[in-house]
Amino acid sequence: MNPCRICLITAESASWLPLLAGRLPPLAVLVESPAEAEILIGRPAEIAAVLDQCPNLRWAQSTFAGVDALMKPGQRRDYRLSRVTGIFGPAMAEWAFGQIIARERGFAELVAAQSKSQWQPRPYRLLSTLHLGLGGLGEIGCHLAATARHFGMKVSGFSRSGSGPEGIPCYGAADFDAFLREPDYFLFTLPDTPSTRGLFDAAAIAKMKPGAVLINAGRGSLIDENAVAAALQSGHLGGAILDVFAREPLSPESPLWEAPGCVVSPHCSALSFPWQVADLFLTNLDTYLKGGQMRGEVDFGKGY
Repeated sequence: MNPCRICLITAESASWLPLLAGRLPPLAVLVESPAEAEILIGRPAEIAAVLDQCPNLRWAQSTFAGVDALMKPGQRRDYRLSRVTGIFGPAMAEWAFGQIIARERGFAELVAAQSKSQWQPRPYRLLSTLHLGLGGLGEIGCHLAATARHFGMKVSGFSRSGSGPEGIPCYGAADFDAFLREPDYFLFTLPDTPSTRGLFDAAAIAKMKPGAVLINAGRGSLIDENAVAAALQSGHLGGAILDVFAREPLSPESPLWEAPGCVVSPHCSALSFPWQVADLFLTNLDTYLKGGQMRGEVDFGKGY
């Protein structure tokens, strides 16, 4: 049997090589040219750039969770695609709840007061008194729900299917308006699909209670950035903590940079580290060689 040929097209190839050394099965070898490869490892945009050069391609392992760059109309879909899964929940929780706690406890204000040698105690709200609305209840959303409940927060959810973890009220697409009414914070980790694009627009914002805070770590296409900036200026939105944007890097002309209560996070909420993705790839490689269903395998029809 001919060995399957694997090509590292990721910009982090130098980090990957020692992680794979001595760990590939006998039926797998590394090659330098994508044209020779049966298997590609890379970022979605890197994979998309060589798709037409890979006549032998059977499987591509994305090093990101999102695979938007491989979902465009007209792109080939005659191969198996898997995305990163099972590693982002803890990192996302650290970022999201770090942001919430910093906001509620006023850490920035305390640092500013210290810089002026000023003693300024400030009031705050306990997380256990707050309601968190989670948009997206996949693997990451479920981890965030568990973390929120650890802090004693009230949690409700929104998902495509209208179902979520046991004990958490969950709304489907037909009930999105009802989902928006009560939470103090909204934390979105939804993927980019036709049904989620522009979901969070001016009409949706108007249905939120005044002072609510939006956190988006899913896809920039979810929100209308101009509507969010306007709602921050008017004070209807109490704040926005944004890690993803329609175009990245965010344009210097974007009103979000100076909108009151807006935190611009440069798409760094949950990074994928090569050692984590390499472990996932090796697990998937074993499954692939056995003809099984891989972790994070993408349904091209759904887009994730």
